[in-house]
Amino acid sequence: MAVLHRIVYILMVPLLCLTALQTRAQDIFFNPDPTGVADIAPILQNALNTGHRIIKLPCGTFKVGKAIELPKGVSLIGSGPCSILKMSSGMKTARLYVESFSSSSSHLRAILTNQHVGDTDIVVRSLTLDGNDSPGNAHLISFYRTSRITVEEIRFIGSGTASVQDGISMVSSSNYTIKNNYCEKVSNACYDQWSGSYDFVISNNTIDGDNALRYGILVNGISGNYMSKNTSKFVIKENIIRNVTDLGIGAYGLCAPSKLVCGRVSYGLILGNRIEGVSRYHGVWVGNAKDIRVEHNTILDVAGDAVRIAAQDKGGVTSHILVVDNHIERVDRKGESAIVVGSGTDRPHEVQVSENVIRGYATKVRVGRGASVMENGN
Repeated sequence: MAVLHRIVYILMVPLLCLTALQTRAQDIFFNPDPTGVADIAPILQNALNTGHRIIKLPCGTFKVGKAIELPKGVSLIGSGPCSILKMSSGMKTARLYVESFSSSSSHLRAILTNQHVGDTDIVVRSLTLDGNDSPGNAHLISFYRTSRITVEEIRFIGSGTASVQDGISMVSSSNYTIKNNYCEKVSNACYDQWSGSYDFVISNNTIDGDNALRYGILVNGISGNYMSKNTSKFVIKENIIRNVTDLGIGAYGLCAPSKLVCGRVSYGLILGNRIEGVSRYHGVWVGNAKDIRVEHNTILDVAGDAVRIAAQDKGGVTSHILVVDNHIERVDRKGESAIVVGSGTDRPHEVQVSENVIRGYATKVRVGRGASVMENGN
């Protein structure tokens, strides 16, 4: 079995036991300090680089001073939330992650990333990733140009400040699943997909923004160096998102700061999510997008629009959007418009808004000038 699976166990054994068990060194990866004082990154990276395919972590706190680079075909599996990889206050920049950004944003960090461009078949499961001591500009996981990735049963803990931006950043990646995770205390987005990623599912996650997180889940098309990309063929379903400031779920192309170049998103399903408590802006925003369904979601107590269908900037085009069978409510009865289609000079077309249950809003559906909307049964 050891030959077939190359399982490596990280065991909390005292140093005095190391010599006695030396004959098992090919199968057991020792860590004499599970208290978070010593840096585990070098010995864990060595185990990965020498061909071990399954790395199992016991309970304990393991300090990480440099990004752990996961090669293709590796599974990193903890024993549950008690297996903690903790970012060091002296965390170094992640090599691959830098390549995905413009030169002005090069000082970024991650606990986990992929080892090479094109890496496939990576599993990360049953861990806590702790960014409380982040020195700044960090994402807890960053995968760049990867495919066939699974991230599940992870507890993402940011620092409660802007030093940890994203829980997961998926850049130019495909065929991946993010499911059954819990995220708190990050500042930008718990799950951020961009730069032409495609064929992915984000499901059954819980996000608690504690009124400090800006975005729950983001899907956008712009690249790190502000080139237009199309992020497509995605499903966001059955997630719980609460107490964020700006946006529960965003599926919009995103524009460069100059607003001359915009990305695009297409062929997406936003289904069965619960968004509760957005203190400044919107529940779901779809823009610079084509062929997106927003269906059977529950959206409660959102300060802005519960669902907004509008391009982010003048350069974007939004079309073929379906908003159906959603439950939208403001308990304080102070909501202005539940569903907004079009804003300013933006003119979304072929938008269908039907069979939504809306309470607590002065206007159920507001349609901007020139927008093409079929409305029924709201």
